[in-house]
Amino acid sequence: FQSMANVKLIREDLVSVHSRGTPLWKLHESGSLDLSQHPMAHRSDIARIGILWKKGGLYLDLDCIVLRPLHCLRNTVGLGDLLPNWAENGVITFEPSHPFLSYLMDHMIAEYKPDSYISLGPPTLSYALQDFCNREDLPPNQPLQCHNNTTRMHPWRG
Repeated sequence: FQSMANVKLIREDLVSVHSRGTPLWKLHESGSLDLSQHPMAHRSDIARIGILWKKGGLYLDLDCIVLRPLHCLRNTVGLGDLLPNWAENGVITFEPSHPFLSYLMDHMIAEYKPDSYISLGPPTLSYALQDFCNREDLPPNQPLQCHNNTTRMHPWRG
């Protein structure tokens, strides 16, 4: 990389940097993350939501294949195809400091289980989304009006 002037490598602890100043910092500060039996999964779930809360933007898992423009996605959570009412954290986009992300972080703290691979992932995201929007289902491709219609969420199945 030394010969590539437009490439800069930065090594940092993503959880420390991106959870600081968020509710998720409690998991780091308390040492709970040190007990994780799945540290890569838990740390990536924390970093993903921390970055989105602080900076906003679009997150896609590396195995996503994009076949159409994504600029129309705003405050969007991807839904899984195999399970009903299953939100996936592999496709998620939000504005910075979106109230749902704050709500989700509180759920992540409450649901964290060091021995459960997905305790900070899709099940917690699904439950938080349903609870935030006061819904029992997550219909694909239908905007959800949440919090007395002050927040519009877009579950999306691509």
